[in-house]
This record gives sequence, C-alpha cells and structure tokens, in this order.
Amino acid sequence: MLVIPSCSRCGGYSAVVCPSCGRRDSGLLGSLRAAVDADPTDPHHRLVLADWLEENGDQVAADCWRWTVADSVCPEQEDASTWLWRRLIPRWSKARPANLPEQLFYGLPEAGKPMMVVRFGSAATAWDALITAWRSCVAAGVNPVE
Repeated sequence: MLVIPSCSRCGGYSAVVCPSCGRRDSGLLGSLRAAVDADPTDPHHRLVLADWLEENGDQVAADCWRWTVADSVCPEQEDASTWLWRRLIPRWSKARPANLPEQLFYGLPEAGKPMMVVRFGSAATAWDALITAWRSCVAAGVNPVE
C-alpha cells in the first residue's frame, strides 16, 4: 500500500526533494519513498521506485535500487531508531541483507577503515547514504558491486 505524504501546513501533497537526483516532486516520488521506508524489506516497492526513477531520467539510482532487490540487500534494523549497513568480508561474513561490498560501504558517510558497521537514525537515511555511495562509485568509474 502506498502512503501519500501530506503537507502539515496546507494538507496538500508534500513537496519532497529526491535524494537521488535533487529534483522536487509533489507527490508520487514521496509516496514511493514512503512505501519503501515503511517496509524496507519489501522488494516490490523498491522495484516500482526504480522504474519511476528510470522513467524520470535517473538511471544510476534506478540501477542501485534494482541491485538491492536482485541481491536481497536492505538496511538492518538494530533497534527502534537505528538502522545499519555492514561491510562485507567475503571469507568471514555470514550472509546478511545489510552486507555491502567494500567500495559501497566505504562510500557511506562516516565509514572509515577499519569500521565494520555504519549506523543511521532511520531506514530512509540509510537508503539515501547507499544511493550516494553508489553514485560516487559510478562517477569514479568503479563498479559498485565488485
């Protein structure tokens, strides 16, 4: 179910700024992000969001969202107000949805060696950090998932 955010001031649709492309949108993007944030483990909302981003010219973010579905990746909820990403160490890491390849992990804000975990205050912030790290990898000519 998509939740359409409303403006607390006027009751109309909330204007949101897309964390992926910076463009303002008055409804659908906010609804799609709200659906992803409400249930970060549901792949269907992420695929719909990826389609919307691709149709609106943001192929890089769309590729990232599709990768999260294909590889069953999502942030891990540590407690009521903490979401995290983990650095994947192939030989030692147990398979977890929050495991990220090194190049993506170290692109996250606050991630530095030898950190193994980066925590965020919400699922939305964790997702935004992942998209930013993905963009940095692509801009540097690095495959984010190798």
